[in-house]
Order: sequence, then C-alpha cells, then structure tokens
Amino acid sequence: MALSGASFGKVQVTGSDSLVSLRCRLAEAGGFPSHLVRIVQDSTVLGDGGTVESLGLKDGCTVLVMLVAPSSEVITASQDGSARVWDTTDGSCCFSLSAGNGGGVHCAVLSRDGALAVTASADGMIRIWRLGDDSCLTLEGHGCAVSSLQLSADLSQVLSASDDSTVRLWRVEDGACLLTLQGDAHGMRSAIFCPAGNQVLGGGADGSLTLWCSKTGSCLRKFEGHRFAIHTVAFSPDGLKALSASDDRSAKIWHVESGSCLQVLTDPGDACGPVFSAVFSPDGFLVMTACFDRSARIFRVEDGASVHVLRGHSDAVIAVAFSPSGSLALTASDDRSCRLWAVADGALVHILQGHRGGVNSAVFSLDGERVVTASDDGEARLWSVGSGECFHVLKGHRKRLHCADFCR
Repeated sequence: MALSGASFGKVQVTGSDSLVSLRCRLAEAGGFPSHLVRIVQDSTVLGDGGTVESLGLKDGCTVLVMLVAPSSEVITASQDGSARVWDTTDGSCCFSLSAGNGGGVHCAVLSRDGALAVTASADGMIRIWRLGDDSCLTLEGHGCAVSSLQLSADLSQVLSASDDSTVRLWRVEDGACLLTLQGDAHGMRSAIFCPAGNQVLGGGADGSLTLWCSKTGSCLRKFEGHRFAIHTVAFSPDGLKALSASDDRSAKIWHVESGSCLQVLTDPGDACGPVFSAVFSPDGFLVMTACFDRSARIFRVEDGASVHVLRGHSDAVIAVAFSPSGSLALTASDDRSCRLWAVADGALVHILQGHRGGVNSAVFSLDGERVVTASDDGEARLWSVGSGECFHVLKGHRKRLHCADFCR
C-alpha cells in the first residue's frame, strides 16, 4: 500500500528472496527508481539485509512503500579542525562545526534527515551535533585518531574504529559507550554494521579482519588471508558476503557465515599495487577496486573474473563508487580529477576537472544525479552527473578535506 492508504500493487517473491529483490520488484511495479524505494513494516523501515522469510513476511502480508526524497545537504571534514554542512541548492554553508581540538577532523557523517551530524577527530574525540538546537555531545574513550565512522540505519548508534586498536559502539541518545571491541594491536582502519543483522566487521592495520556480535561484543570469527593493512571493508547488499581491500595488492570476498574466502580479486601478472578501496555494486553482482597503479578494476562476484580495467588517471586511484542504479562507476585520484565510466562497457563518460589538489573522496547523491568531491585543495565540489559540469564550489575550509558526503 502507499502512504495514502491506497492499494499500490502486488508482487510475488519466495521466502529465500532477499529484501533487495523485494524492493526492486516493488519499485518496478510502481515505475520508480529502486534506490529511492523504502519498505516499512509495523512502523519499521526495513533494510536490505536478510530474506523475506527471516523477517517474518508471510503470504498475503501488506507492507508500506515510501519514496525517499533526494538529500539537499552535504557534510565535509577538514584538516583545519572543523566540519561544515552545506546546502547543495545554492552552495551556502549552513553550519560550521569546530570539532578538532587536537587536530583535523578525519570523519564526518550526516543523518538522512539532516538533523544529526557526527564528527571524529585526530584527538580521538567523537562529537554528536544536533543541528536543530546547536547542542553537542562529546564521546570520550578512544585514545588515538578515529579512522572511520558509521551511523546505524535507525540512527540510534554510532560505530567507530580507531588507531588505538579498538572498535567502539556508542548510543546516540546519551553518548554512552555500549561496547569496546579489541582489534589489531597496530590500529583499526575501518568498521561497519552488517545490514543483515547484529554484527560488526572491522579491518586492522596488520591485515586482520574480525566479525563481532554487536549485542554481546563476542568475536564470532576471524577471516584469515590478508598479509598487510586493510584500508576498507564492506558488506554485500544482502549481508551474506564481506569485502576487504588491502595493501597486499588484493581485495577479497568472504562468506560471512563460514569465514571462507570466496574470491581473491587480482589480475594475474598485473601488479596493481596496494588496493585503497573496494565496493559492491548495488545489486551485489560486481565489485570495484581503487588501485595504486592509477587504475580501477571491476570484477564479477560470482567467479572473481576481471570485467573491466578502467585506465586513464595519471596518479593513484584513491576512492571508487557505483551510482545508485549501478550503471555508472566513479573514480577519484591523486591526479586532481575524478572520472565517470559506463559499467556496461567500461567506456569513459566524463572527466571531472577543477580541483587543484588530489581528490580524497567522491560519492554519488541518493538520486544518482550529483557527485560531491573532497580535495587536498581545501574545497569540495558539486558536479552534475548528466553533464559532468561543476555547479558549486564549496569554499571555507583552510586546509585539506578528508571527506565529503551527502545525507545518508
């Protein structure tokens, strides 16, 4: 049914179908882009993890279908010790958040309603900002710089990974530390929530990859295989597979339940160098990696086969992203540019040029029509995906930007 209460349509799925499949079929029934569709049951917005059966959806049940409005705000994190929230319609700065007493702000996330911002700094402090009333809650516990942040889907918890060798889970309401998960002694580089359930995955500087229970803090399993630091970790949309990118020149796909390595993503005889980032496509069928050798690579998940090698950058590729529809690939490089590619054939679509320093992050908006980039030149830029043109330069930071992102 729709928000109005009117009948929306019927779709047929099996108990073993994923929530991704259900969401895509509902979107098709309504003629909507699947990445804007959300499913609600009993006042709860369902994520993409799990199956129809595991969530208790039975024959003849009714779910509510919502369309998510594309976000109009961006958050940036800078080495100048601040984060800023920007209005993407006119490029104006809405909020300036002084968040780094002991150095730069390494991470910043903005809630999907634009009401909550979370920042993490080189001093180990995490701050939760309620933008409506200008209040700030400081979370103390990490002893070193925080390297990654994530808000839970229901916005009730924050997950952080730190150079102090721990991953911590915090309650948004009062800032209480719910769990401290001991990781690699050399520091934790990345940590994420599993979309399929109560699990957390963390990657360490020594190549360790650990899965914890986010309710009890118990270690569920270790994934053995990487020899050097893991830069990023990710889950497939259904939460059944994990992905890791490492300095050992590989990305690996793992079976979450068994801990076995399903695929080692490398090109035989092609020394790509360290892999800085790796992401799943929205449908979970492809993986893209960002490589030191100035390339990005697209692999097939099923058999690990190389589909495309995206070449053209003149320096290391630092970050990669798929568009929400999965039809475009985005690469960000130290060569001061980003590139948009067609996933179907690997053809170059647009070169996004204008930054005066290396580009550290590049992400699509929820509707897939815009891209935001963050650069060493201290600026963020907003680009039209359709034309490849920059339509706003977000100026105000005094030092390099670590990241920029839309509301999520």
